[in-house]
Amino acid sequence: MNYNYVVFNNYDPGFWNREEDGYYAVCLADLAGTEGVQVVTEPFRHLGKLPGYAMRHLRADRYKGLLTESFWRPWYPRYFRFRFDGKDRPLCFLLIANPPVEYLKYLKERYPGCRIVKFFRDLVATKQVWYDVYREAGVIDEWLTIDKAEAQAYGMHHYPEIESRIDLAPAGGTDCDVFFAGKAKDRVGRLLAIYDALEAQGIRCRFYLTETPPAEQVARDGIEYAAKPLTYREMLERNLRARCILEMNQQHAVGYTSRFLEAVLYDRRLLTDNPGVADSPFYDPRWIRIYQGPADIDPAFIRDPAAPDFRYAGEFSPRGLIEFIDRELLTA
Repeated sequence: MNYNYVVFNNYDPGFWNREEDGYYAVCLADLAGTEGVQVVTEPFRHLGKLPGYAMRHLRADRYKGLLTESFWRPWYPRYFRFRFDGKDRPLCFLLIANPPVEYLKYLKERYPGCRIVKFFRDLVATKQVWYDVYREAGVIDEWLTIDKAEAQAYGMHHYPEIESRIDLAPAGGTDCDVFFAGKAKDRVGRLLAIYDALEAQGIRCRFYLTETPPAEQVARDGIEYAAKPLTYREMLERNLRARCILEMNQQHAVGYTSRFLEAVLYDRRLLTDNPGVADSPFYDPRWIRIYQGPADIDPAFIRDPAAPDFRYAGEFSPRGLIEFIDRELLTA
């Protein structure tokens, strides 16, 4: 590679959770041990779990007026620990998280010739404040987004998505036909309609919903209104114990979604309301069905005993993202 890479990943919530079981950690798991790549889960983490946790919370908006730049600047050299054998290569900082703009300015001063690449794994419109701040400060050398339309609108490069395939506990058989997990958001009514329609046709459903208002918690044998989310590993293992994964997007989705990636990586059937998946080379109507409402869901598709095989060969691994940046973006 032409550069050494420091990847600032988003952190997974929960002080006591096993860090490697969180969504963001799983997504970048393939980068562990990769030569020339260092993943920073959260700033100051190498100082210990408690200092890293404390520093992250001191960065919260409610402390901005109290803790000024003069407080933080002496800590910047400890933001991460430099661990590279090939020290003759320049540095590239890949931002999945959103470090403070003052820290990015410090990196430019501390490591002359370094490059900073920002990768939006959410729609840019949902992170507009960071886009505006970074753009105004002029600290970003290259921009990436998972969304093709936004790549064109903002003049960014497009990269589809990333996720690592990890080893999971053997499924040991199925415990339901259709599994859904996620925050309730504005989806409870639609989820109940699908649940009732499928159960009426003998399809066993298991839905795990969090942040559901009490008034919307309609009792069903197969619906758990939980107080806290599953870890990402737990959710993936439940996916393996279901015949089919159900995806329901809060808003119109384009491109690849997490449920789509999970279906492809782990060879699971998928019911999705995202029509954009039909454009994917992995789309196969034998394993993926697009629906708009309960009437579109064919029980025979769910009951089909044929095992899906997407012939996945690492196309979504974050290693590919690093190679793309090194080969295509930073060659000049």
